[in-house]
Amino acid sequence: MIVNLSYVVAISYVIADAVSKGYTCNRDSSENCSQNEAKNFCAVPATLDVLMFQMLASIVFPGFTINRWVTFVSFMEEKIGLQNALPLVVYEYLPTAAGLALIPLVVKPLDSLVEKVLDLSVRPILVKNFPFCQLEPIFGGERDARE
Repeated sequence: MIVNLSYVVAISYVIADAVSKGYTCNRDSSENCSQNEAKNFCAVPATLDVLMFQMLASIVFPGFTINRWVTFVSFMEEKIGLQNALPLVVYEYLPTAAGLALIPLVVKPLDSLVEKVLDLSVRPILVKNFPFCQLEPIFGGERDARE
């Protein structure tokens, strides 16, 4: 129940952030857009980029990485035989604590990985399909905000 609720909160944040960035881009794109009638469409690639970045960097990659780490720690607990060596509370919560401890260590590497994945896959398509928008300031904006 708590895990599902945390995903609802995380996905809600991702969607809200993407919509906010799209709205800001739409508001500011009148100066950046070379075709005045196309200025409203510049929000589309900005929203898509932020949505994909946040979904991958905040939910998919960390969720997978932390899940596999917690599974590994649980496996090692059993393999080493820690159930008799540790108090029950410590034994039960050690994998969760290890997962929480991993979070600060994976943020920057996963952000960099997501930037590279998007730079090699989706962003060239957005630039090609939205040539009238100046997208380069948008791309990497997530990276700048996290540093």
